[in-house]
Amino acid sequence: MIQSRSTTSCFLICLGLIAAGGCSNIPREWLLFPPPENDGSGSTTKNGITIPSENERDDIIRVVKIISTNPWLKFDPLGSKVDGFRCTLYLSAPVVGESGRQGEKGVFGAGTIIVQMFAVEFDKATKREVLRELHKWELDRDEAYKYRAKKAEALGWGYGLRLRWPDGLDVAGQKVAFHMSYRRQDGSVIPSSRPTIRRVPVSGV
Repeated sequence: MIQSRSTTSCFLICLGLIAAGGCSNIPREWLLFPPPENDGSGSTTKNGITIPSENERDDIIRVVKIISTNPWLKFDPLGSKVDGFRCTLYLSAPVVGESGRQGEKGVFGAGTIIVQMFAVEFDKATKREVLRELHKWELDRDEAYKYRAKKAEALGWGYGLRLRWPDGLDVAGQKVAFHMSYRRQDGSVIPSSRPTIRRVPVSGV
């Protein structure tokens, strides 16, 4: 397995260009350190023992999700309705550059990624939109492993999630919301920012 080498310089990446990808809450600290030069994703197995990647940590302090305006997937090739979605997720951990400056970067988590899907409904009593949970995915380290990026981006190492909801869940044409969080091995939960709302297309993708 190729190990990533420490970088030798820091640079500032334009926040506007990254935010154009669909996320407006990217921490400034993430922009201070370039990604590793080599592909160091994943872990290795030796004599039946899993050796974590040096990019795998559990001291996550922030969760950043990036969901495009059209994140929909159709897993059933014979079906006519959308039955899943995709998004990019970064688990932020503290880093210190060679200059001693504090920052953050995306790493692979040793804990559990939690993804919640909600129906967005109108409450006549309060005249406000409310969220009702429809489904929850809990991806432990091994389940989330297949979604790990093979290459670090400007924000560090991330996950390219592709999740399918249950067959009996019909949300075609409805507004839904997605919220992400990370449960560390000590049990503490780190939430992302407020839920992202999208309208599911009636058919196709």
